Amino acid sequence: MSDNTSTQDNNTPTNGSWLDKRFLISQRGSNVRRELVAGLTTFLAMVYSVIVVPSMLGAAGFDQAQYLSQPVW
Repeated sequence: MSDNTSTQDNNTPTNGSWLDKRFLISQRGSNVRRELVAGLTTFLAMVYSVIVVPSMLGAAGFDQAQYLSQPVW
């Protein structure tokens, strides 16, 4: 019994989306859906940390207004 399944070479261009063509996602062993889910997960983790960390520091006794009211420059 022979296995006649053909595998596509990673160096050949595919007829994928413009994201795949622009960032060569398929050639790197991934797909557009996986990359979008990873990007969304990273974004939500950053939003969570921006919201939760200041409130945890405030609960620990740090004065949040002292640092937020002064300009950085």
